[in-house]
Amino acid sequence: MKRSVISGFCLILLTLIVLLTGCAQKNVSVYTLNENGVEYTLTLNENDGTFVLIEKTGEETKEYEGTFTVKDGGVVLGSTNFGYRSVRLLGDAFVFITNPNGMEEELPPCEHEWGKATHVEGDCRHYGYTEQTCKKCNETEKTYDTAYGEHILDGGKHVEGKTCTDYGYTEYTCTVCKEKLETVKDETLSGRHDYEETETVRDKGCTFILQKLNRCRNCNHEEYMEVANRSIGSHRDENEDGICDVCGRLKNGLPSVHDDKNEDGYCDTCHVKMTVLQGVISSPCGYEEDGKTYVGVYPQLIAGQSARIIRDAGRYDPDLDVWYYGTETYVIRKTPTMYDEKKFSDNVVVNGKESYAFILQPLAFVKYGDKYICDRIVDGEVFLSDSVKINDGVTNVWEESTLYTYVKETMAARIGCAEEVASIDLLSVGEMPPESECIKTVTDYALAGGVKYYDVDRKGEWFLKTAGKAADKVCCVGWGGIKQDDVSISVIRGVVPVVRLKENNE
Repeated sequence: MKRSVISGFCLILLTLIVLLTGCAQKNVSVYTLNENGVEYTLTLNENDGTFVLIEKTGEETKEYEGTFTVKDGGVVLGSTNFGYRSVRLLGDAFVFITNPNGMEEELPPCEHEWGKATHVEGDCRHYGYTEQTCKKCNETEKTYDTAYGEHILDGGKHVEGKTCTDYGYTEYTCTVCKEKLETVKDETLSGRHDYEETETVRDKGCTFILQKLNRCRNCNHEEYMEVANRSIGSHRDENEDGICDVCGRLKNGLPSVHDDKNEDGYCDTCHVKMTVLQGVISSPCGYEEDGKTYVGVYPQLIAGQSARIIRDAGRYDPDLDVWYYGTETYVIRKTPTMYDEKKFSDNVVVNGKESYAFILQPLAFVKYGDKYICDRIVDGEVFLSDSVKINDGVTNVWEESTLYTYVKETMAARIGCAEEVASIDLLSVGEMPPESECIKTVTDYALAGGVKYYDVDRKGEWFLKTAGKAADKVCCVGWGGIKQDDVSISVIRGVVPVVRLKENNE
């Protein structure tokens, strides 16, 4: 019975010794050598300074044990079996510095004279140690600590609070074992407000982007922020000359400054005749030159800059729905799904569902009777995009069509000159000029609106306001200038505006 108890106690004690010694970090290295048919395996244990050398020749194996020291860049093996032998370590291999057969050679041990000891701190995964070197033989001796060192903290990762009412914190982690060790709460609130936009607007003029008052949902903190679409503030015209005192543009957005550096008589950017531009600037509605009368402005020619660049770097005027970029004024339009390949004036193919920028230019009209008919197709719409039901049929009445609303409101606002223009309309069949005068070319802006052209001269079709015989038909003018009856009201065709000036402007 006693023997059983003692055996059990010894087993437990042995287990504890194994566990305790197994927790210590081992620093054991193995090196090999094949020489003259003999295989050597050298195991160095730096923890206790011992070695094991196994010599295998065929089926015969010999094993030597002892201690080792480092001397003059080599390792000196000391054993009661063979005295002292020197080897040199080469990566995972080793070589004998002298003939391995001379096992009887003896090297007297050095009477060490140790230099100043240096302590290397350990960390949470490694023991620290004290290291000293012999002044005579350069042997190095390490004495390892009996416990791991401290954690090594990183610089901390800051986490802000989610809202202005939350405190953030800084979290510190050990760089060795990655354990999260400490969390320090901030002493101040995060300051991250949860804003909502109000209707209060701050207008600092046309050289500044409009700002809206934003209010925090949590603490009612208020701050003015620029609106997302880069909209500018209002223009200023204290001398009432029709030109903004700040940005130098007319009321309708046309720039008052144009360049002709190559001296060809046309603006380098908008490509309009300089005399026409000067005349329109001095007389915005009703300037006449070369048999044409210029009334207001409209987007017509595709811009040299992409719509993306103008949106990113330009500024938006919400009152006129235009973009100011550089010295010029632009309108951005997104094309519908195109049905065939067409090209803008600069030979660029029109792609469907893509945004393009167009330059604002003076709009030319030709006088017929008391009306002025635009000399080109400047826009594109359908006569009735939302069918209006009247007596179970579809109306094609001009005054009830969506095209009527578009011309009277959207196009009228775009052209401008409200004080000089008595009306804006489309032609009826009875008002048509001769066929040769009805041939109209399509502008780039109208092409982007879905209007087709038919030859190199860019001739297109355009709507009249006269109703067709059926409720879903209307009259229009073909690309050859000839009237066409009973055209579907749902097909996109060109829009040629007709204006009548007030009596004092005629």
